[in-house]
Amino acid sequence: MGYRELIQAQARNAFKAIGNLATDITLVQKDSVSFDFATGAASKGAARTTNIKAIFSKKKRRSNDDNSIHASVILLAETADDLTVYDKVVINGETWNMELPYENDGFLITISLSRMQGAAV
Repeated sequence: MGYRELIQAQARNAFKAIGNLATDITLVQKDSVSFDFATGAASKGAARTTNIKAIFSKKKRRSNDDNSIHASVILLAETADDLTVYDKVVINGETWNMELPYENDGFLITISLSRMQGAAV
């Protein structure tokens, strides 16, 4: 077993060890629009969602933002597919915007999140 496999196994074990401290999150796909050249009409596609386990950090406010709340989630890189198609995360009924860039070391992905204060949906 090489170091990569060893580190990947340790990351998996860490997620197993935290058990119910990991939160179920839903990644929500960006709005996609397709164009039908025959009819000349644009149609909105159905949003794709993906449910995965993640570690949700505490909410905080930045000193220069009066009306927004920031947080982050950490997830196993192997459980997430292409994150570029998603732009929102739903955690405990609250919708958060995903901020670029994502931190991906090949084992864990950290995604910064933000939402307006009082915005639940």
